[in-house]
Amino acid sequence: MTVESMKRILAMPSIGNFKCIELFEVIGIKDSNPPFNIFSLAVTHETDLPLTDKEKITPKLIKLKADNSLKFGVFKRIISIEDFVNIISDLVTTEANEDDGNKLYYGQLKGIPPVYVPALERGKNEFLGLLKNNFFGGSHLFEWFDESKEYVAPLIDNFAALDEFSEKLQEYLPVKIGTHSDRLGNIIVQISCAATAFTIKRRDKHSHQLLSNLAVSPHFSGEINFSGIFWREQHGSIIDLQNPPFVICLYIIPFQQINGSGYYVIWDENNQIICSGGQVPSFVESVNFSMNLHESNQRIFKLPNGKEKRINIFTPTSQSQIGNKTKDYRNWVRNRFLKIELCHRKTRIT
Repeated sequence: MTVESMKRILAMPSIGNFKCIELFEVIGIKDSNPPFNIFSLAVTHETDLPLTDKEKITPKLIKLKADNSLKFGVFKRIISIEDFVNIISDLVTTEANEDDGNKLYYGQLKGIPPVYVPALERGKNEFLGLLKNNFFGGSHLFEWFDESKEYVAPLIDNFAALDEFSEKLQEYLPVKIGTHSDRLGNIIVQISCAATAFTIKRRDKHSHQLLSNLAVSPHFSGEINFSGIFWREQHGSIIDLQNPPFVICLYIIPFQQINGSGYYVIWDENNQIICSGGQVPSFVESVNFSMNLHESNQRIFKLPNGKEKRINIFTPTSQSQIGNKTKDYRNWVRNRFLKIELCHRKTRIT
């Protein structure tokens, strides 16, 4: 069912006009055993890129000092939508994938419910550090979870090897797998919301109301039947909820106040799916959501002199699963331990 849901979204015009898949594969080898999947990330593309076989991102396999028996490599290939769907379909029923005459082994994969992830916000999203890009409209994510962790156990059981692996991997791929070790052995498919562009600005300096402007891709030829959901959050409460219908033109969002962080979702009524979403910064003057947006939560503090000051509050939480090999993906996620990456590690954005 998960594969069918993914195929449906990949073909949905209100999400994007996708041509191919960019597949990144982190492959490990233990001693002289066959290669196995450490982590795979597939990203959709609207550009009609030339299809390619496996391209080595790491010039050669990298051996870990903390575990001399373990080495890894990073590979990339561009494949058609059809071929990718066939690969995933095959993996649902088998633990090994025939690839260029070699078997690439996977653990016990289970498709878990898909999620929508808005444009990544600092320290607020569990997928921060795993995805390739902060797409302006967010992404729909499909994930096949390795519940057995059979092949990636040498990394999970060895803290030093996991830290070394995570640090060396970031030299080639901007993925902080060390703080997401429950994702070891998994496959994540990132379908970016690319069919809509949304611009928002303040109506005037004396009003809390906002002016929005919705545009759609020229590839979208279906009926425009979108609605918007706008709200603000303050101290954990949802305030100022708005649910207007949308047309392709300027529309007034009648916010009543400016306190709290603002958020929006564009909803495709015909297909019952989110086709864009993100954060509306407080005191908006002009923001174009076709740009990457990184916003922190803001709090208003009252100073001793009676004046108020708005201060950015950052909550960079990184969670990691280190522990016993459990059977169900929900236990892996629930039992994560908190783990903070070293400050000198810098995120590389591609």
